[in-house]
Amino acid sequence: MGMSTRMPLGTFNANSIGSQFKREETLPSDLEAYKIGILGFQETRIDHQSEVQIGKYHLFTLPTGNPHHGIGFAIAPHLRENLRKCWAHSDRVGILQIQFSGAHRVNVITGYAPHSGYPTVDVDKFYEDLHDAFHSLPSRNTTFIIGDFNTKIGRRREGETYLGNWGRGQRNRNGHTLALFCEANQLFLTNTAFQKKAQHLTT
Repeated sequence: MGMSTRMPLGTFNANSIGSQFKREETLPSDLEAYKIGILGFQETRIDHQSEVQIGKYHLFTLPTGNPHHGIGFAIAPHLRENLRKCWAHSDRVGILQIQFSGAHRVNVITGYAPHSGYPTVDVDKFYEDLHDAFHSLPSRNTTFIIGDFNTKIGRRREGETYLGNWGRGQRNRNGHTLALFCEANQLFLTNTAFQKKAQHLTT
């Protein structure tokens, strides 16, 4: 399979995917409608590692010490044979690796950040884990970070390079931390590059 293979990415806070209806009816139809290649899940509320088939897709849940969190991935059937491995880096950070022909490898990191009501120490711990996960992967690979960052990033500020002009609302504490993370790691926050209605600009 060459790199011409389509691999649209998506992210979804599932707010629990424990119900049979959501797993077997809602999720498969949404994944197929949007032609998603890899979807990162947050807040699955499933605390163990598993692989199940939902429609044509493969759903992977990752182990977590907190049953109120839960992260995972769904991958399209044409990518399943290219899956190298999938693992939890922490309760809130997971990694999936896809191996294409030759030496090219694609990594997708999913993250579920604490919301603004959490103490700063919890937010800092999440970004430390995210930083460690990102830098644990070879720089020659292609790596994407997706997830629910529970933040308002606002507009790009003077001196910022890796943010677009279409962030949502006024920047909050979590937004400041995310912006610093993107700048420090030279990661472009792609959701800020598109002018959309306010309800479609969550990051």
